[in-house]
Amino acid sequence: MSENPHRTFGELQQRVEALAERNNWARFHTPANLARALSVEVGELNEQFLWEGVPRSAHGLQDEIADCLLLLLRLSQVAGVDPVAAAHAKMDVNDRRVWLPDGTRDKSRPLLDR
Repeated sequence: MSENPHRTFGELQQRVEALAERNNWARFHTPANLARALSVEVGELNEQFLWEGVPRSAHGLQDEIADCLLLLLRLSQVAGVDPVAAAHAKMDVNDRRVWLPDGTRDKSRPLLDR
């Protein structure tokens, strides 16, 4: 089931929503609770790199990335945000920013016209 490489982002969104509905999680899934849960999962993702700078295991890294993604999807559902549209809108802004050689953005310069 999970090995099918042709599954879509939309299918994943439907599965996340169906799982929440089936388990009656709406009472727990407020935007604030989901954001806090995401913070915990990001901490667990960071833990994969603790001390060594490389992931403790490929499987553990995969699981933590999946946990973060699933919580982001659920948060977007509850908050009424289209995550793909939001990400594209953010990329449109990032494409117009001036980036410095060290990877930070130049906040003193206006966005470029592109």
